[in-house]
Amino acid sequence: MPREVLVQDYIEFVESRRTTPRTVAHLQLQDVAVVILNDLAPTKTRIDLDPAYLIRIDGAWLVLPKWTKFDRKQFEFDEPTLQRFAKLKAWFKSQKPELVELLRTL
Repeated sequence: MPREVLVQDYIEFVESRRTTPRTVAHLQLQDVAVVILNDLAPTKTRIDLDPAYLIRIDGAWLVLPKWTKFDRKQFEFDEPTLQRFAKLKAWFKSQKPELVELLRTL
């Protein structure tokens, strides 16, 4: 998928949101990364952690348009890249319960 499409899709996504996501944690594996966000709506009181997946292209970090999904055909990622994203997904799932507990104590 061309870089311009990734950037434009993300701009449209951010402009349509009514929440203020806050970064809780992150992990980078070579040219891919995941940022764990607490998606805070103005009226929300519960903790809602979601992953945002990023890829570095030509030195710039880009958030994937469907930020919680990395395994879509249109991205045309090679197998090693998909494997790195899968490791990030596993890390997010392992960290989520501990992060929720930690955030409840704050």
